[in-house]
Amino acid sequence: MLKTKNTLVIAITAIIITVFFFSFGSLTSGYHFSDDHEVLSIVDSLSKKPFAEVSADVISADFSWRYRPVYYLHRVTQCYVFGENFYQWSVYTMILCILTFSLFYLAIRKLGFSIAESILFLSVSFLGSQMNVWWRLGPNETLGSLFLALSFFFIGKCQKHYNRNTLWFSIFLILASLSKESYTIIMPAILLFKIWHEKTVFHITFKDSLYKNRLLAIPLTVMLFNLAFIVFFVGTDKVGYAGVDSSIFNKISEVLGVFKNLRIYFMITGIFIAALFIFLRKSELSPAFKKLLIPFIIFILVVAPNIILYAKSGMDERYYLPATQGFALLLIFIAREIRFRKSWAALALIFIAFFCQRFQYREVVWRVEEFVSEGNDNKALFQAVLADYSDGPTVLLAADPVASYEATHSVIYYLERVRKISFYGFPIAATSSWNDLKEFSEYLRQGWLTWFKGKLYQDLNKKPDIIIVMNKSLSDKFFKDSGLDPHKYVNKLGDKNRYAVYVKK
Repeated sequence: MLKTKNTLVIAITAIIITVFFFSFGSLTSGYHFSDDHEVLSIVDSLSKKPFAEVSADVISADFSWRYRPVYYLHRVTQCYVFGENFYQWSVYTMILCILTFSLFYLAIRKLGFSIAESILFLSVSFLGSQMNVWWRLGPNETLGSLFLALSFFFIGKCQKHYNRNTLWFSIFLILASLSKESYTIIMPAILLFKIWHEKTVFHITFKDSLYKNRLLAIPLTVMLFNLAFIVFFVGTDKVGYAGVDSSIFNKISEVLGVFKNLRIYFMITGIFIAALFIFLRKSELSPAFKKLLIPFIIFILVVAPNIILYAKSGMDERYYLPATQGFALLLIFIAREIRFRKSWAALALIFIAFFCQRFQYREVVWRVEEFVSEGNDNKALFQAVLADYSDGPTVLLAADPVASYEATHSVIYYLERVRKISFYGFPIAATSSWNDLKEFSEYLRQGWLTWFKGKLYQDLNKKPDIIIVMNKSLSDKFFKDSGLDPHKYVNKLGDKNRYAVYVKK
């Protein structure tokens, strides 16, 4: 009966996910400016070099500022198998989503939680802006989440074939840590969880459980190696979207900013903790909090390092992972503790959590619609440029070097690859979301200018034939700053597209 219920929940989950992706059109949204240019670059490299050499090149290049060897090995493998067929990429990522949700659900069920609690875990973990890791094709968290789900799955199977399942747990936890740095820093929490869980399951002391888990010396050693490699080889002062610099611990306002990003999760956690005092008798509170001590410690070990890691850049979208899984784990432990005494109260509490997340559910829809809209706009941009381009016309690309840094690179790479188009650049100084990160903004600006060295607008000896403006709202500023007459150009994309492609009349 239990197996049938679990199978039914997984089947319904798989159907919902499949219908969601197909109905919104994310699978056919095509080439996106974030991450997808890297796919084309790797595919091009694979056409010239063997798989092993390309993998080594890509991984070693990433070591100059990040530490994600398994992620890039997987990415090169995807490029080898799928090439530049983004529909196949998207279907594959959707399958990873179904597998991850199913594995986490089964793992939480095997750990002794109810169906409602298991669904709550999935909801808190993934339903929000972080859901974009399942329709975007570049996030490290996609692979990291899958490996973490597999780790939890083998924790749940520890009562049978103990050594084999512990070995599988260790392997997948190591693979998660090699997919992104944020999974390395939560390894102590996951290792502690396994040791504590087995202390309870096998009715042994913590010391005996620690000895029983001596195989965990392997992932612990890998964790220490990862940290040493990051600190001494990669470096912690690299310019990037996320990271820790020498002064970050003094930037209280930045940490508070991350707390603000996580406010909905802290609010739900506060409600659940308050529920303990409401639904438990005074005599029950002390034993309950004693049982919840380790889950609280695990919660802190997952969430706190991620708050510090993203204090510099802020936490949004995929950066919520794996911190949200720390919240989810604590919430289901509290819900179960209440369920043992008042099952109706635990169920009501779970529905309150779902209600609190209602705006996050809407955000999932908004984010995927925006993703699909961006893909359609990208297709229209390329079609407009290629329709009016023939050998000879001068193409000028105007963009904010910071806000449109990656998008600029993506457009250039795609069009140079298709038609060997040579670009000139025009930097538009605009208010950027990175203004509070002056060092990083300047790094991006200088990198953008390097792409157009000797080929900026002032290097042109005639007026451009085609002008691509990467943010249509900056068109007026572009024409004012450049001195070009807007009446001599027509926008081929119309008013609804986020970009503008101006062609000389």
